[in-house]
Amino acid sequence: MQVDLSTIEKMVGGEFSSDPRCSRFPLPEIPDGTPQGVSYTHSGFVVTAEIAKDWILHRSIRRDVMPDDLKHNDVTPNRKYLIHYAKTWSRNLQKPGHWNKGIHQGLAFTPDGFILDGQHRLAGCALSGVPLIIPVAVNVPWSAFKDIDQNRHRSAHQMIDIPYAPEAASVARYLLPVLRGTSAVEFTFKGREYNEEVIEICLGWPYFAEDQSWMKEIKEAAREGIPVGPLGSVCIGAMAGGAHPDDVQQFLSGLQPFSNVKYITIGTDGADPRQLLAKHFRMLSRNKGDKARYYDTSEQRANVGSIRNALDVWLRRHDEKPRKIKTMSRWGSDKDLPPLWNEPGIREFHDKHVN
Repeated sequence: MQVDLSTIEKMVGGEFSSDPRCSRFPLPEIPDGTPQGVSYTHSGFVVTAEIAKDWILHRSIRRDVMPDDLKHNDVTPNRKYLIHYAKTWSRNLQKPGHWNKGIHQGLAFTPDGFILDGQHRLAGCALSGVPLIIPVAVNVPWSAFKDIDQNRHRSAHQMIDIPYAPEAASVARYLLPVLRGTSAVEFTFKGREYNEEVIEICLGWPYFAEDQSWMKEIKEAAREGIPVGPLGSVCIGAMAGGAHPDDVQQFLSGLQPFSNVKYITIGTDGADPRQLLAKHFRMLSRNKGDKARYYDTSEQRANVGSIRNALDVWLRRHDEKPRKIKTMSRWGSDKDLPPLWNEPGIREFHDKHVN
């Protein structure tokens, strides 16, 4: 049965084998006299685009395609390739005077030739065509994977080098239930155990990237009390599921304080959901006084529903029989999700960008 190639395989032009024996380019050798079981780092190794493509396809750790005779208990799969992150590396390598020569962040390979660390640097090299001059560590024990991952004890936003990192991480946590297919009953996931998935969304989805970031618009729209996490997840999730960005932009513009937007009437005796949503959260903020920005768990769940409901009405305003609302009713966990929340479409979007 033919398996569809992942996005990264299509981009580099090949298919994962997860078999270093198939690689045409050997790793640098360990010098004679190196103690048994000790890794060795070669400084200033030149990785060409051809080498990078080869190492990605044959040295990436993919248990589903790895030959059985190479599998053992210590095998730990690589993290998924984050397509936008790889493209960012590619763009940076093509900039004049980039810090390509002599960077301290290198590549690490296991004794059996699999890549433990640095896969996105390889992807950037492969996509840009620019040679990467980089330290290469060989014979690194599989157990080092846990040490490489030790920064996962930090908060997710501390590991995300993009604008508005804390807000982006908050938004990503509200998108996790969608990817798991549980957003009808769950609204967010908290805790460091979800850091890896949060990072995948923030670095893999283009909506968070510096050159395409929506976080500034979302923060502006949230200034009068609308929580950033729920608002951002609903807007970005809707676009990932197929909503037109212009419609989402108009929705956010109508929420901004002191906006000059002209509110409209949707349906007979209807109202503009943007106006109702802004008033709804202003009222909540006044009622909560100095703690206007804090919401308990039940309130957070209701907030997500209110925002989903408002954006759903806004996106369907051109329907022959548009939904109409006079008050901003909250979306209960026992109700069906609005049509805009296209979970299969969002998961397909995620699989395309994080694979």
